[in-house]
Amino acid sequence: MKNNITLIILLFSTLTQAQNLSQSIEQQINSAREKENNTALDWSSYSEEEKSEAIPDLQNYSQDSLLSVRLKSYDLLYQLSNSSQERNTRQQSLQAFLQGLEDKEKAVAGFVADRLRAFNAADYNDDMRNQLLAKLNPRPFYYEELVLTLAYINENRAISPIINHLRTQSAELSQMERWQAHIALARLGEQPALDFIVRKAGELPVNDDAIYDIYPTLAFTRQKEAVDVLVEQVFNDGQNCSSPDTDSSQKITCAYRILELIAPIIKDFPIAVHTSTGDLDTDDYEQALQQAREWLRDNENNYELVD
Repeated sequence: MKNNITLIILLFSTLTQAQNLSQSIEQQINSAREKENNTALDWSSYSEEEKSEAIPDLQNYSQDSLLSVRLKSYDLLYQLSNSSQERNTRQQSLQAFLQGLEDKEKAVAGFVADRLRAFNAADYNDDMRNQLLAKLNPRPFYYEELVLTLAYINENRAISPIINHLRTQSAELSQMERWQAHIALARLGEQPALDFIVRKAGELPVNDDAIYDIYPTLAFTRQKEAVDVLVEQVFNDGQNCSSPDTDSSQKITCAYRILELIAPIIKDFPIAVHTSTGDLDTDDYEQALQQAREWLRDNENNYELVD
């Protein structure tokens, strides 16, 4: 009798929690429908089974007539996938998330495209890869994010169509689209593209524009020749970058920002970064810069890159 009571309690507890998840999702959607703010869901309080069971509901909401509801459904799918420890659940939510690329509103398709590289590259299965490849022609408005994602997931079948775009549609591509196409090709191991971006990056003045627009793309390639451009500038004492202190007009060396780019991608780098903010994990930036420079002098020829 005691065992039966315990089982009933456990079943009731599981059902209640599942209902709470369903109710929480419904509350999020209703708030989006009314364009009201809502407290973020705590996905860690739900089981993998419950998360998996929530995906069909979110898919249904993604077909809603209201833009705000569709955006919220894709946002929740994104959160769900990033909270899951189960590959099958992550893939289910990713598959549902990718359907947002088909949405008639650019706000939805752009939201989805901007987050494609936040998913685990290994979770992209053949069907998903084929779906992304099919988006290359005709070129979508989110072309930059598309080619970078295909490079991120190491989809070598994208090489030929991207090269073809550069050869036959170059005049139709924006300057940044052409640049990101070369970045994608460089990450996929195309030496001519790598040579091109290294040469062009080396010709640029080191300033805020380079730091925020160009240098992160060099880090993305995970190619040593490109990262060497960044390493070289760690030793540049020129005061050409804005201070993180918004109340200060004083320029500072760009080396601090470059350290934030290379620290996460160089194996055994002596300075860590905060995963949440991307800032250097140090109370003394000047000392961290000197420590990093010493390490790079000793390892500049043999450092290894990590994904």
